Amino acid sequence: SAAMNAGLRDARGLYVARLDSDDVWFADLLSRATAFLDSSPNIGVVYAKARAISADGTPREHYLGLPLRFPNDSLRSLAWGDPTCNITAIARRSCFASAGPYDEKLRTHEDWDMWLRVARDHRFAFLNDTLAQFREHDDGITSPSARDFIEHIEGRRKVIDKLYASRDLPPRLLRFKPIAYRNVYTEIGVFLLNTGHQARALRMFARAVASGANPLVACLRVLWLTTASPALRRFDLGRKFLQWQADLRRRVQVSSRHLSGT
Repeated sequence: SAAMNAGLRDARGLYVARLDSDDVWFADLLSRATAFLDSSPNIGVVYAKARAISADGTPREHYLGLPLRFPNDSLRSLAWGDPTCNITAIARRSCFASAGPYDEKLRTHEDWDMWLRVARDHRFAFLNDTLAQFREHDDGITSPSARDFIEHIEGRRKVIDKLYASRDLPPRLLRFKPIAYRNVYTEIGVFLLNTGHQARALRMFARAVASGANPLVACLRVLWLTTASPALRRFDLGRKFLQWQADLRRRVQVSSRHLSGT
């Protein structure tokens, strides 16, 4: 966070972009993102997908960057879960002027906290293309081999705690609070389960069910993310089904934007 704030203080351009030292931008990322922002004055942040690579640069079947859950409501989409990929996110410098600096008390997830604050006043847009690569290696602060791995992963909830500690949230976001907590507990639980911390994962799933959101839906969401979706990804037909599901959601979102005139 401190390094990011130093960069923001020195920034002089209309737009701000971030590239971590071990990651890779594709040649057309900046040109496409800035062209989009130039032609879309109502958008504050645009982001795309990035593909994981190993320490030696070998591509992996894992991506960051998802469409907004609610195309016409960036703030609620960010409260649902962070869909962005930071190294592909290009923001107007004015977004940071209104949101304030990165929170230097947060060692991890400071980017999600920042985007939630930016989304209070600015809209986000998603480019459905892979425009960067991010490197996964054992030296990462959120790597399962990191000394403080569990603390960092479970600390993701602090971002939602901070959001709902705000006193001036819009009513639609206050009503969304049980779902925001359900999702963050589920997300933490899935990450812990996939890294061998079953007991901690089960405690997170129990908190998701007790979050105040519909408990049946919470249980079904946990089952989908821990059992059904991973099973489908093992088979070509299953992967095609998941891709069809994602494409269908995007088409529905595009139709929603057209109907609303945005």
